[in-house]
Parts: sequence; C-alpha cells; structure tokens
Amino acid sequence: MRAMVTARLGLVIVYGTDVPDPTALRRSLALSNDAVGIARRLGDRAALGYALNARMHALWGIGPAPERLATGTELGEIADDVGDELLALHGHMWRIRELLAQGDVDAVNEEIARFRARDTGPVHPLEASYAFNVTAMMALLEGEFGTAEQLGQRALEVAEGHNELAFSFYGVLMLWTWWQRGDLTGPDAVFGEVLAQTPPGYPTVAAALCLVHAEAGDAEASLDHLRSLAALGWENVADDQTEGVSLAMAAAACGVLGAPAREFAAPLYEAMRPYAGTAVVVRAPAAACVGPADHYLGLLAGAMGDLTLAEVHHEAALRLARRMGSPPFVAAAQVELARTLRQRRPTGDEERVAMLLRSAEESALAMGLHRLAKLAASPG
Repeated sequence: MRAMVTARLGLVIVYGTDVPDPTALRRSLALSNDAVGIARRLGDRAALGYALNARMHALWGIGPAPERLATGTELGEIADDVGDELLALHGHMWRIRELLAQGDVDAVNEEIARFRARDTGPVHPLEASYAFNVTAMMALLEGEFGTAEQLGQRALEVAEGHNELAFSFYGVLMLWTWWQRGDLTGPDAVFGEVLAQTPPGYPTVAAALCLVHAEAGDAEASLDHLRSLAALGWENVADDQTEGVSLAMAAAACGVLGAPAREFAAPLYEAMRPYAGTAVVVRAPAAACVGPADHYLGLLAGAMGDLTLAEVHHEAALRLARRMGSPPFVAAAQVELARTLRQRRPTGDEERVAMLLRSAEESALAMGLHRLAKLAASPG
C-alpha cells in the first residue's frame, strides 16, 4: 500500500498543474524511485507494475527513452504474471510510442497485433479512445487520411466526458496533415478551435501559433511567439509534454520565415539536436507523429544559413521516412532535400533535384497534400 500511495503521489504532482515544472518532475521522480524500490524489495508484482506505470509519467524528454522502452516491456511481463489487462494496455501504449520514435513501424504493428489478440474484456472509454488514436496515427503514416480522420473522430466520441484534452489530442493527431494540406489557416480552419480549447500555458500553443502565423504571412506575429518561447527557455520547451512536437512546430515556423528567424534557429537547433535520428511522436498515448526530427533540424540549419548541415539532416529524414514506409513523410523529405540541393549546388544535382521534386509532387497531389504539392512545383 505504501509503494502504491507513494507512486500515486508522484503521479498527482506531475499533473497538479497544466504544465509540470522541473521541480515537480524531480520530486515526482524521487517519489517513484522510492515506490519502485519498495515494491521490488517486497517482491510484490502488482505494486511494482503500479509504481512503474506511474513513474513513466515523469520520464519526459529524449534522455529517458531507453528506460521507457525497457519499462514498457517489464510492464507487459508483470501484467501477464498478475493478470492485469489494464496494465497490459499501458505497457503496449508505452512501447508503441518508443518503437515508433525509433522508426520501427513493423515492431509497432506487431505490438498493436499482440494487444488486439488479448482477451481484455470491458475496456474503459479512456483506454478505448487511446486505441483509436493509435490506429488513426498509423493510418496517417500510411497516407490513409480519410480513415485516420474517421478513427480520430471516433476517439473523440468515445472519450467524451472522460478526457478534457480529447479535442487537443485530435488536433495534434491531425496537425501535420492540416499543415501540409494548407488547412492551418483560414476562416474554416478547425485548428484555431483546437488551440482555443487547449490550456494556454502549454508551450505547444505558442509553437503552433508560430507556424500558423508564419503560414498566414504574418511574420511579426510569428516572431512574437518565438520570442515568448525563447524567454521561457528552449530547454523547458524541450521538456514539455509533447516529446519534441513543440520544438518541431517552432522549427517549422523558422523554416517558413527563413532569415528573419535566424536568431532563434541556432538555440532551437541545440535544444532539438538530441532528437536527431528519431521520429517526433507525442508520448503515450501515442496520439500523433509529425515525422523525422531531422526534417525540422534541416529546416533550422537552413534558417541558420548552413546548407551543408541542412543537407545532412534532410538526407537523414528521407532515410528514416522510407524506413517507416510513410509516403507523406517521404514526400516532405524529398521536397526539402531538393530545395536544399538547389540552393547549395545550383548546377550540380539538377537530375536528382528534378527526380525528387517530381516524385514528391505526384505523391502529394495523390494524397491531397496541397501545400506540399505546391512547394514541390515551385520550390524557390
């Protein structure tokens, strides 16, 4: 009982405010260390599973990713031992996020299949909505946007009355798609409504507004939000609850703004650099993926004026997107790589640039990603 109460206290501290501060996270981790230690000494598997699951909520950022994957695996083993299907669901959810961040889509699909094969019995609506979100996210990766939107809407319906952030989950699920369709701005843009219903303290709101204003052509408003994030501290933005999504959206805004955002690009690049080689995935429940982190690092390098570094990152983004088997992310990587090559070596890679742009435009048009198709047709 002491182990479980201690773990629960750590969990409550994390979510006691809209945005956990570093002090709260450190205290939560200390409490979870105590809870896990007590449960291990007792050999109480049920208490250990409870404590480990609570601990996961305090392990934010790229640094603890290996621990999260190992803990997700252990949670699954404990759940099988004690017959706790809810704990098993959480183990699957944690593992899905970490495996997808590694770009291992095959392992993610195997994890989903293993969960579906379980005899879970009645599932709480909150957990059911998580499952719909994950399935929608994987559909988006494959470019099946209609299916993804239907599943995302289903997640909203199931979560009604159980999750006050369900609409925010839907917004971050669809964010990348809306962006590349050109649907972030305009009078009918759903994303504005999503932002209005998201707690304003989240750095994600300011980061998303950076991109919205940049895409709308309001550079000064976008820069204002970049200033607010810089004042908060990029290290604090990196440790928010989105596992890199806030950094990615701010980086995307810098990519749109170009030279005017140069003063923000270098410190933002340093904050996001640890994510290189991974996909940016909102953590469990793995509600959304906005593609390879190298894509955004490449945009930042371009805004910094370092085209050699930008090329390195865009090549890496294309490799990961292909490994993930994601046509949308492949097309986006092709466009940015081609644009970088055109700027860096105007007369050196014409054939490859043309091939990349042609492939990206055809793919984007087929998927209805109008912004991306327009960028491929007129790369600048």
